[in-house]
Amino acid sequence: PEDVLHPLVLQRTNQHIAAREHFRHGRPPFLVVVSVAISERPSAVATHIVAKRTSKDLSVSDFLLKEDVNNIKTYFGIGFDVHRLIKNKKLYLGGINIPFHSGLKGHSDGDVILHSIIDALLGAMRKKDIGIFFPDNMKKNKNIRSPKMLKPIIEILNKNNFHINNLDINLICEQPKVSK
Repeated sequence: PEDVLHPLVLQRTNQHIAAREHFRHGRPPFLVVVSVAISERPSAVATHIVAKRTSKDLSVSDFLLKEDVNNIKTYFGIGFDVHRLIKNKKLYLGGINIPFHSGLKGHSDGDVILHSIIDALLGAMRKKDIGIFFPDNMKKNKNIRSPKMLKPIIEILNKNNFHINNLDINLICEQPKVSK
């Protein structure tokens, strides 16, 4: 039942249902799935000691770094986005304008890759999803470029002392051909 589900689980489940509806009705969508792993940065003290170490303090710095690395936590996030093509709109993928006769329908520029990256990062940081940060009912977000949306998310990542370990992006589309 919906009242038992965590709101983020329910919201992401509803997004999945919307994606399935695109396929069911024969509309060829762009679908992107992103997985990300982020970790806490090593402490500034351990990093400084390791950078300045000499042979006599090798054991101290190695101990501090080992302790720091052993205590580093890694978090994982998954993001996905799906949009359909519409005429007379620019196509942006990963922040790059792709020459094509159609673009992706969306309140913003519809960049499914950057939107999925944003959602994956927010999930890994245990934050709410992209719709909370950039609601589609606000005029200031109309046609906003996705790199502008990604910037404050990266700032949150840095402010919380995280760094990206790995980012895996899967783009599924019929056209345009994006590989050579």
